[in-house]
Amino acid sequence: MRSNLKDTMEFCGKNYKKEIAKIVAINVVFILAVTALYFFYKSIIYALIALVITLVIDFVLLSSYISQKNKLLKARDEEFIQIISYFQIFISNHLTVYQCFNLLIPFASNWMAEQLGILIDQIDNDKTVQPFVDFARKFNDSIVENVMLSIYQMVDQGASSEQLNQFTIFFSQLSKQHQKTMIDKKERSLSTVDMLPLVGTGGITVLLIISILYILGDVINVF
Repeated sequence: MRSNLKDTMEFCGKNYKKEIAKIVAINVVFILAVTALYFFYKSIIYALIALVITLVIDFVLLSSYISQKNKLLKARDEEFIQIISYFQIFISNHLTVYQCFNLLIPFASNWMAEQLGILIDQIDNDKTVQPFVDFARKFNDSIVENVMLSIYQMVDQGASSEQLNQFTIFFSQLSKQHQKTMIDKKERSLSTVDMLPLVGTGGITVLLIISILYILGDVINVF
C-alpha cells in the first residue's frame, strides 16, 4: 500500500515525504480540534462531526493523487494519438522511421519529447524490438504496443506498402477506440448532470441528520 501510494505521488510529480507531511499535519490539526471540541462543549456530537470531516478530507486527498495519475495517463494516450498522426504524414512522404521520430520532437510536450529522445537513443544502441516495446509500455492503451510493433517492422523490413497498410490499420483502431472513449466520457458527464438533483436531496438529508444529532446532543447534555 505504501509503495503504491509513493509510486502514484511520484508519478504525479509530487514529493512523497512532503505530501505525507502535509496529510499528517492536517490530521494533527483536526485531531486537536476534535479533542478541543469535546472538552469545550462536553458533547461527543461535535467531536464525531470533526472526526468525520477529518476522514473525508483524508479520503479526498488520497483519491486526488489517483485522479491526477489517471488524468496524466489519459493525456499521454491522447498525445500519442496526435503525435502518431504526424508520424503517419512523415512516413507517407517516404522519410525513414528515424527521421520521423526526430521530426516529431518539436511538436511534442516536454514529457513526450523526452521519451522520444530516449527511444531514439535506444534505437541507436539496440536494433531489436525492445526499445519500441519499452516506449509502448509507458502508455495505458494496449493498442499502442501494436502500433509501435508495426513501426518496428518498417525499420526491420522497410516501409513497404504492406507495412504502411498494417500501421494504418492499427492506428485507425487506436483512433476509433479513442473516439469511443471520448463519446462515453461525454455521456457519463451528461448522466452526472441528471444526478445533481439527487445529490442535492442527499445533501439536505445529511444536513437534517446533523441537525437532529445536534439537538439530541443538547438534550443529552441537559439530562
